[in-house]
Amino acid sequence: MRILKGLLREPILHFLLLGMLFYGAVSFHARLTDPHRIVVTDSTIAQIRQKYMAQFGEAPSPDQFAALIDRHIHEEALYRQGVALGLVENDELVRRRIVQKMEFLDEGEAEIGEPSAAQLKAFYLANAARYLQPARVSFSHVYFSPDTGGDTAAQARAGQTLASLRAKPDQPVAALGDSFPERPSFSLITGDEIEHVFGHGGLETRVFDLPLGVWSGPLRSGYGWHLVKVEAREPPQPPNLAEIDQDLRADWREAEQAKHRQQALDALMRDYVVIRQDRTSLASAR
Repeated sequence: MRILKGLLREPILHFLLLGMLFYGAVSFHARLTDPHRIVVTDSTIAQIRQKYMAQFGEAPSPDQFAALIDRHIHEEALYRQGVALGLVENDELVRRRIVQKMEFLDEGEAEIGEPSAAQLKAFYLANAARYLQPARVSFSHVYFSPDTGGDTAAQARAGQTLASLRAKPDQPVAALGDSFPERPSFSLITGDEIEHVFGHGGLETRVFDLPLGVWSGPLRSGYGWHLVKVEAREPPQPPNLAEIDQDLRADWREAEQAKHRQQALDALMRDYVVIRQDRTSLASAR
């Protein structure tokens, strides 16, 4: 017993024990940071599953899931080898890919469930203009084709016909102008629908500002010149909330993920000191 107590008092024994503890700590740290040691955690597996479901809308089969995990391991090994070879340096594509992966990891860590009724209502009210149904307009038109005498002549003929219609507003218009591939009248259609029929030329937007019940123009479309008589107009309408419920929930979730990404980025940037030495910052500092 005395011998044991004596040994415990020996400085060399203390030195050896500390050395063993230090060696163990270093070995443990080396294992954790060993670039040839790939650890697939529960979090990694959950992220792989989440990414697949986000892309395909369903969970992978067992065989697919096993293949996805194998691919993750292979990609991790290839990535680490690429880093060791210095391929990451000054490679914008690799840089962008790493940034995207970090953003995805941030999203995966965010536990975003389904919004409550109050949250969904608040989100809708804050973004109501985004969900408005587009304005609609009903109108008749008379077409003047540039194929008959050219664009300037078509515009001039439209102007002359407009003067005649204003002088005699009750005259029939069926025989006026040129043949148009679509119908002469449209009922409560949107600007996008007008552009689909008439092409892009200005008519698809200007028609919403014309006075009601009178002939106006000439207005240019993708086909030529037109005289237009607006008969009715509806302003943008609020949507039926039940019809946009799924879109509203998806938009809310996307907004929450964006908020989480920004919070994670703000937290990350608190660990960095940014020193700008570009000419713009130096000039503004003077």
